[in-house]
Amino acid sequence: MTEKDFDLSARHYGYKKRFNLTHVRGLQFSAEKRELTVTDAPMGCDNVNIKQYFHVSDKCEVTQTGSKTFLVKGPDFKLELTFMHVLSAKLAAGDEATPLGFASAHLGEWSPCPVIVTEANCIGNDSLISKFVLKPL
Repeated sequence: MTEKDFDLSARHYGYKKRFNLTHVRGLQFSAEKRELTVTDAPMGCDNVNIKQYFHVSDKCEVTQTGSKTFLVKGPDFKLELTFMHVLSAKLAAGDEATPLGFASAHLGEWSPCPVIVTEANCIGNDSLISKFVLKPL
């Protein structure tokens, strides 16, 4: 581990009353690998369906490159996202039926933006792992 790396975790109890679980999130960053690993552990799950939403700027282009992998291209970066231990991952943008995949820069104005949605079913102390890797341009 270098001085530019970090490893931290936090928890919250916002789902305690409704689902009887505690959400623990861990972040591990490796400067050498240019990689951020996010571990979401919903502690105490009893067959709970979980959705994660990863909102992306409308100034970025998002491409689904595999069943659980995505490439995000920004003006000056390229980022590969991989989601593990999920049942599915999909890209939404401007879906009025849900409504999902919109951003609002000003009150009353909506524009489509990419949102990556993952779904999982957690039992016990399952963890969802998301990897974000900076790629060369």
